[in-house]
Amino acid sequence: MYDIRLKTLLKLTELKNYTKTAQILNFTQPTVTQHIKSLEKEYNIKIFVDKNLNLTKAGHMLLEYAKQTDINYSLFNNKMENLALSEDIINIGLTRSVYPILLESKILEDLIKHTKNRLAILVLSKEELALSLEEGKLDFVFANNIVNSNNKYYEIYEDEIILAVNKEHNLIKKDKDNKFKKYYLVTLDNNDINYNKLNIFYENEQVNYKSFKGIIETNLRDIAKRMVIKNNAIGAFYKSNIKEELKEHQLVEYKKTNIKNKIYLLINNINYLDNNKKEILNLILDKLIGKKDENNL
Repeated sequence: MYDIRLKTLLKLTELKNYTKTAQILNFTQPTVTQHIKSLEKEYNIKIFVDKNLNLTKAGHMLLEYAKQTDINYSLFNNKMENLALSEDIINIGLTRSVYPILLESKILEDLIKHTKNRLAILVLSKEELALSLEEGKLDFVFANNIVNSNNKYYEIYEDEIILAVNKEHNLIKKDKDNKFKKYYLVTLDNNDINYNKLNIFYENEQVNYKSFKGIIETNLRDIAKRMVIKNNAIGAFYKSNIKEELKEHQLVEYKKTNIKNKIYLLINNINYLDNNKKEILNLILDKLIGKKDENNL
């Protein structure tokens, strides 16, 4: 327990005035006087030489002790506050490719809405996520594939890549003489996890990039959608990213690719989760994605 008398001594030697010290510390002046007399009695010393509040040798020693005690108290108090804050934070790790999908699906938005905890969201590489999860620095990880088979994981989201065109496109009109050479292909950029799978799909369809008028690789979904809607282009999209355009018939599904994009929720060990974090896990599984944990947390 911090000795408030030492704090009084620190402030009094700084201000050299009993009245001002009492005002700053929100004490009465007699309380300040009583604190000084109490210290003198306890240590059997005289703290001040005179009314100008010059310190005796013993007073200097007690002042140094008071300064060190105040520093130690501040450091300890800060550590305790940081510890309390860290226990209140839910640390969530994501891969770069998962982040926009979670935003689209509103999983993060709903999580923020339903929990009172502070969320720390970190976008890291798969390797960094695996290490941070193993070391206990992350509570939950969202990733496209399973970072470590030793982790407990849940499949929480599945999407599919489709090829889409605008509703007036010749491919929809079944123009048998139509050639891809007339059209641009708007496709995933090489940072997407399914980039290589999509290229294999094109090859299996006996279509290569030279078959098109031009190729546009982008991860900017709004630009990709506008280019396909406004032009006779063919676009590769995650179906969830164009659900509104499909609903409003601005875009039409031309071909399925059967390329699935699955997102998993990973935790290191259920036993490491406190009750608060178990509630967060069940919130994600039950309320947000409509699943229940088989462990009945």
